Amino acid sequence: MTPEEIAQLPTAELDLLVTRAVKERTKRPDPHPLQPPQEFEATLNPAWFVFLAGENTIIQFRHAGHGWVSIAIPPPERAHLASLLLHHALLPQVRGGEQKPAAVPVPPSQGGGTVH
Repeated sequence: MTPEEIAQLPTAELDLLVTRAVKERTKRPDPHPLQPPQEFEATLNPAWFVFLAGENTIIQFRHAGHGWVSIAIPPPERAHLASLLLHHALLPQVRGGEQKPAAVPVPPSQGGGTVH
């Protein structure tokens, strides 16, 4: 399917194509890289929702291209994430849009799993 053909799809069909592609990618034997990319696109201040599912915390973010993305975080990682977010919340504010990104994003100490 060419980019031009993709651009002509109605939104519902495009969403279905994305969903099918993501499900197919999870079946592939070649894993995603262990380290996050140095360059990336980010959704600024997405809608989000948090709730407990058993002992895990489920965080759902609304991504502009993927829709709602759900992530299950076990208790040890939840504590790690909370400490990182608190640390970032306490950093001094940078004025004038000159905020410099971290040299290397902090990867999770664990990860994986699928919740459907």
